[in-house]
Amino acid sequence: MDVLVSKFMKEMAAAQSLTRLLDAAEECLRAHDAAGMKYPEPLLRMLGEEEAPRGGEKGRQCLVIPAPQRPPAPPEADDGWIWVEITAMKASNLTLGVLRGARKPMTPSEISEALGLIGVEVSRGTIGNIGTRLFGSHIRRLDDGWVLVEGATSPVLFQGFAWGPHTIFEATELAAHRRAGIVHLLRVQPDGMQMMQIAHTLAESCPWNKAPVNKDLVKADMEALDELGLAKRMAGNSGKWRAA
Repeated sequence: MDVLVSKFMKEMAAAQSLTRLLDAAEECLRAHDAAGMKYPEPLLRMLGEEEAPRGGEKGRQCLVIPAPQRPPAPPEADDGWIWVEITAMKASNLTLGVLRGARKPMTPSEISEALGLIGVEVSRGTIGNIGTRLFGSHIRRLDDGWVLVEGATSPVLFQGFAWGPHTIFEATELAAHRRAGIVHLLRVQPDGMQMMQIAHTLAESCPWNKAPVNKDLVKADMEALDELGLAKRMAGNSGKWRAA
């Protein structure tokens, strides 16, 4: 256990050193803007504005931010699967998830009731519309209810989360995955991070993030996290955000 704690603390220290480096890079950018000077190429490469070389002569690797703590996973979960809170899932994937875990055909009413038991309210009418749209591709209709089409992709609903490869999640669901990653980054770096730092770190140093990343998406994420009370803009003119 002591070895694991020591390794984790070293990883945290490395992550914090990266954010300090990005802080200095941001200050350098502002200084060049104020002077009307062209940005230095090494600075642009570091911030991802140009293609940076992968590995030096000695095979140096990029710093990797430790992944967020993984919640209890379903037995079939692959190491590459991601998880999204069930409350952030769309009704269509929730419906497919219920059918995946069902041991018998289920009617729209039964699916609605099953979702209510895990804290999500989806009406029978909404589920009926989902069935109409997904009949044939994902859902097969039998006399006594619906079943999942063999081989159809669907998340696994397990202990408050939806699990699966990132390719099965919709854009808003991937946004929830990315926002959870941002909150993790802000907790790793208590001194705060600017939006460009967050976007760059997610894209370059967080292989566990499977959602698309750009500055516009991160800007929308920060506004959403602010409304949810999960992140706050720090006082002053630094432009930094911190975990709430």
